Amino acid sequence: MICPYCNREMSAGYLRSVESAPIFWFPEGKEYHGWVLTKSKIEKQGGIVLDETSTIGFVLKSRSTSFWCKDCKTFITKL
Repeated sequence: MICPYCNREMSAGYLRSVESAPIFWFPEGKEYHGWVLTKSKIEKQGGIVLDETSTIGFVLKSRSTSFWCKDCKTFITKL
């Protein structure tokens, strides 16, 4: 997908969320490995944290298809 703001190629991936917890993005073709979410684990596995996680962590629940433009820092999500 081409970014509507800067006209560069966007990376496909997924916005992931859990009930009353942070939202994070993972590139297409990658999955989060582990049951407990922490900011450092998400980032080490190639994800981008859009909110803060608790020190305890959370179990994964759902995801939406999303595109990320690293140049202008834009997300576009299909629900």
